[in-house]
Amino acid sequence: MKQQHYLLTSLVVLTLSANAFSSPSDTVQNYFCVSDTGVGFYFDKKDQTWTKTSFAESALSKFLVAPEGKAKDGRNLYKVTEVGSSWPTAKSCYFDEFSQLTCMINYFHSSFTMSKSTYRFISTYAGGYPRGGNDDAIMSIGKCSPM
Repeated sequence: MKQQHYLLTSLVVLTLSANAFSSPSDTVQNYFCVSDTGVGFYFDKKDQTWTKTSFAESALSKFLVAPEGKAKDGRNLYKVTEVGSSWPTAKSCYFDEFSQLTCMINYFHSSFTMSKSTYRFISTYAGGYPRGGNDDAIMSIGKCSPM
């Protein structure tokens, strides 16, 4: 009986200790991210030149960062999807030791990075430029909100 009491007490103490040291960064949640501003380049077909530009607010993106599952090492994984798109912008993303979202798989020559401590993000879209295409190349910054 004494041994059972000791084991139960030890289990309660270990559980409380684990909860005391867990941080909000361990919490799995969704984030809604809205671009504040964006800059980039567009190809002027008439002049056959690339021109620096800024983009109208309506052209800037909104993103959803959502849980995707767990990695083999136990880390929570996320995917990033542009609102209105059925295909993710990035997958296999995780928060690193600096609370920064790092994505292992990026699609469409794009990237997405977010800080969990500031809720700021930066998104880039290279379009077809690296392959010789004439798509707009865009970089936007903005803020995310936990949902």
